Amino acid sequence: MTSEHIESSGSRPMESNSFPNSQINSIDVENDKQNQYFDKEKIMNDEARGSSNDIENVDLMEDIVSTPITQPKCLIDSSSNSDSLHQHQPTSSRSFYETRDSTPSWGVRSQSNFSLNRHQLTDKESREDVSHGVTQENDVQSEDKEHSTVVDDEIGDEIVEKVIMAVNHRKRKLGCAYYNVSTSILYLMEDMEASQPNDIVNLLLYQIMPSVIIVSSRADESFIQILQSQDDTNTVQCEVEIRPGVEFVHASAKTKLCSIRLGSQQSEANRQDIYLQLSSIVNMESVETVCCAGALISYISRGNSTIDGLQDSHQFMEVLGIEQFSLSQFMHVNGDTLCSLQIFEDESHPNMHMQARSKEGLSLFGILNNTRTSTGKQLLKQWFLRPTLDLSILDERFHTIECFLQPYNLDVSDQLISSLKHIKNIPKIIGRMKGKLNVKDWQSLLQFAFYCLKIRNLVKELRFDDDIKIFTRIKEEFIVTDLKDLGSYINDVIDFDESVKENRIVIKPHVDEELDHMKRTYDGLDDFLSEVAREISAIIPTEFASTLNVIYFPQLGYLITVPLKPEWKVEKDFQIDGLYYQFSTATTVYYKNDRMRELDEYLGDIHGLIVDREIEMVQKLQDRALEYVPLLLTSSAICSELDCLLSLSESARRYRYCRPFITDANILKIEKGRHPLQELCIDVFVENDTNLAGGLGVRDDDICEDSVENSKSLRMDDDHDSYNSIMLLSGANYSGKSVYLKQVALITYMAHIGSFVPAKSATIGLTDKIFTRVQTRETISRIQSAFMIDLQQISIALRNSTSRSLLIFDEFGKGTGSTGTDGAGLFCGVMEHLLKRGKNCPKVIAATHFHEIFENNILSDRLPISLVTMEIVRNDDDEELTFLYRLVPGRSISSWGTFCASIAGVPPGIVQRATHLSQLFSRYESIPPPLDDDQERRVYATCEQVARKFLELDLEKRETDVSKFLEWVSRECG
Repeated sequence: MTSEHIESSGSRPMESNSFPNSQINSIDVENDKQNQYFDKEKIMNDEARGSSNDIENVDLMEDIVSTPITQPKCLIDSSSNSDSLHQHQPTSSRSFYETRDSTPSWGVRSQSNFSLNRHQLTDKESREDVSHGVTQENDVQSEDKEHSTVVDDEIGDEIVEKVIMAVNHRKRKLGCAYYNVSTSILYLMEDMEASQPNDIVNLLLYQIMPSVIIVSSRADESFIQILQSQDDTNTVQCEVEIRPGVEFVHASAKTKLCSIRLGSQQSEANRQDIYLQLSSIVNMESVETVCCAGALISYISRGNSTIDGLQDSHQFMEVLGIEQFSLSQFMHVNGDTLCSLQIFEDESHPNMHMQARSKEGLSLFGILNNTRTSTGKQLLKQWFLRPTLDLSILDERFHTIECFLQPYNLDVSDQLISSLKHIKNIPKIIGRMKGKLNVKDWQSLLQFAFYCLKIRNLVKELRFDDDIKIFTRIKEEFIVTDLKDLGSYINDVIDFDESVKENRIVIKPHVDEELDHMKRTYDGLDDFLSEVAREISAIIPTEFASTLNVIYFPQLGYLITVPLKPEWKVEKDFQIDGLYYQFSTATTVYYKNDRMRELDEYLGDIHGLIVDREIEMVQKLQDRALEYVPLLLTSSAICSELDCLLSLSESARRYRYCRPFITDANILKIEKGRHPLQELCIDVFVENDTNLAGGLGVRDDDICEDSVENSKSLRMDDDHDSYNSIMLLSGANYSGKSVYLKQVALITYMAHIGSFVPAKSATIGLTDKIFTRVQTRETISRIQSAFMIDLQQISIALRNSTSRSLLIFDEFGKGTGSTGTDGAGLFCGVMEHLLKRGKNCPKVIAATHFHEIFENNILSDRLPISLVTMEIVRNDDDEELTFLYRLVPGRSISSWGTFCASIAGVPPGIVQRATHLSQLFSRYESIPPPLDDDQERRVYATCEQVARKFLELDLEKRETDVSKFLEWVSRECG
């Protein structure tokens, strides 16, 4: 006779000897309570002795937070959420750091939001067991295998930022608002004047990178077409959803905004107070933007987003904060610039099973991204998409990076990086708090509290002279008492070791007396059911007494089992006096009697009661954790920013970058600059300087009269007399012109995201926009020629550039004209147009192969244009070229295209013919017809010789013997 109780996880019935002998009253509760109080007294004494230190006894939690939770060997499918309860060893609760009270005070919340689906052995399953003839053990094990797949959300993994944007254009006003799903922040822009919104909309798309765009059905058709005209050449790929115009009504939008209860708002605050508070955050008079915000709130409340992963039942969209953004705060960088400069570079994943995902290739973001947190990577990408023009922000980032790079701070910096590895995606966890958090979520919150305190302590060890804002914020915003309390609440309540085994949240002993009593009852079932089995064996036929067994099934209750005999075929054979047949499997028959029903009524579904009670305790813990949401969000944002700054400092240390000097002066001075990507691909990189200043154009009459005497009046000061606004770069193919152009743009761009730059020194004036005409992105979906695409890029640059913009042109005009005259004319026209802007002339670097513009004086050499070239060395003996990749003053007279063709493997005959034709072109001589073979060449040479001989004859002299000439011709021509 044995007793068994079956776990709801579907594991095999456990024999009575598989449990320790634990009777219902076997635990000395009073002794455990005394130990608990002793621990609290010790902790409070430690706290009193070491109150000056923010973290005492930190090692108490090292064994928990430093060891990641791994998936158990046998996991239960998350859809079934099967729960099993193993034996609980009596353990005393450990405290998180030092805490004043190891027993948390609980709030009250209904458990109606939770549902627990335990494994149920239904009649249908019982019939299937019999029909398939499987043993009970095999049946349970196979069922366990079927439900042993848990799709566990790895919070720290790379995630794709999801953004929903609403935009509206009406009465020459453009409004925009967007919602970041990952951070739950709603951003509002101020209304902008935009009679032609194309360029502004494109700028918004590239800086916000939305996944979904919401637009009113009342918007102009042309405006909707702008949003829908996304083709495969654009970086932004999103879905445009047209919503009813009633969702963009201003009055209802204001009401929706006022209905949002932010963390700092009191629940009893009236609508007027909330409106005043919102007005202090964003401009509520921006009608179109407020309308967009109202449409976004309606979209969020419906919860019908089509973004991947948003349909997770535990992922809720809610607004946790409202902020304002402005395009004037950021540098304008469009998609062509991002692509040309290789800011981002997506590559297909090398694993064929993960082709839907892409990885970052060789790009600027790829080499500067050393972030350890998913939120840090998101923030760094925002910095890349929106380079800031705020000098104070840039100086703060530079100062922080410089602090991390000091030799005496390197060890602390490495420890900070190590701590950030344990910081998970806290906003995502908070988004799931309205649903159900799993073991890993609670583990992440516990780790977050611990490592935030550790980061705070490490920051105190850094040595720096001036006040650094992020360090001050860490000391002020990482509230020690709150983080300790949060960690203590979690650590005192959740038993992480048992939770991993059970694949659900298990509560520690001594947290709830009623729960402890039920667990002791459950743990003592083995001995108790063995005694019940002995009682029943005495009152049933003796032939069954020796094999009788009493077991407990969650939800089915207490059952009597006897082995199935081979001669039992039909239900009538299963009848036993004093027992009521319930069901059977391939090996066992299950019965109940009055004693079993008594146990069902008295003890009940003890496992279900335990699980329900633990759900209540977890819900109370979750309610308590919700009180710390503002602290968690603020601390997570600071950790993300710290992660970005440490990432940039790590790159600066690894690649020998220097701190740039950002100034209001409109200059660009780079000493020994390098291309951040190219230098990683070659052994030796040749450094080059750059000197440019914006706003140094000339007047119209200066260009017409080829005089620049008055142009000095447009210069900034005497220190910059050698500067010009336009630099024309010529030189041989393969000499490094394109690399130099991108190098200057990348250094300027890096300085505006707060990164150190690859140069010996750099003084960078604030640059509001970077435009490039470097790469032509052709596609079959774009019904345009390559030259037309180039012209569009130039047009955008000319229409939107200011004196603080940087324009990069690489061989503009090369795509038209049989001899390049049209392209050369366009190129010169653009340069003259920019010079005529005078003080509004942007900084321009243009590479060209139109050497005729210098030879024919199309662009006067007296114009304020810096002429530079890439230095080469030519060997006259073998006509070989050596590329020095060094920028020097002057201009090139040839592109040396034929030499590049020879080193590229073009056949020598073609190269020779090209060289010959090139020489004829340069002398403006007529081009002879091509000769196909050697015989034609000999005939051509003979004819040429005859013609020259004839021209030498003087026919006016009588002594000239024409007959001899004819005889010579006859001999030569055969």
